[in-house]
Amino acid sequence: MLKPLLLYSLILLSFLACNKDKETSSPVPLINIQGFDLFDYNGNFVMHKGPPDNDWKFIDSLSSEEMKLFDFETSFSLQNTKPFPITENFHVAPNPFLHNFQCTIHSADSVLLKIIIADSNLNILIKYSIKMKGTRSLAFRPEDVTSVTTGSALRLYFSVSAKDHLNFQVGYGDLKVCDAPDPSYYNSCFY
Repeated sequence: MLKPLLLYSLILLSFLACNKDKETSSPVPLINIQGFDLFDYNGNFVMHKGPPDNDWKFIDSLSSEEMKLFDFETSFSLQNTKPFPITENFHVAPNPFLHNFQCTIHSADSVLLKIIIADSNLNILIKYSIKMKGTRSLAFRPEDVTSVTTGSALRLYFSVSAKDHLNFQVGYGDLKVCDAPDPSYYNSCFY
């Protein structure tokens, strides 16, 4: 009687251990990174790949988990900033990228811009902030983050704030990490 009970216990423990490994090894992503606006090295729109979404546009809101990404201190003051809406969308080039990419944004008045690059589990890979006015081109090099590999899908979040108006404009854009030297190779990044 003891042998069957012991054997049953060992099998049950093995089954539970295997299930626990499955849960921790492949967590369900918090966000789906599926739709990509693709741009060449000059920032020209090439195509959209995947389901339609709101890439590179200012939108009304993000989820509460996504908004928490912007809760970090910066060395910039909100003094002398104004909640002047940015009417042009973000521009990014290239997407997909292998080593680095550049974002361009324009603000007619002084604002605080925060940028977060995160994976599908909202793990922050890069966070950046700048107080700006006028047109800015910002270069990013996510390849320096060890978890970013070819084939990775990332999301860049952006937020615009001014005195007494935190995060009055927000949005995101999906990024694909892939070696695509020109647009004729873009489809090979999505297999």
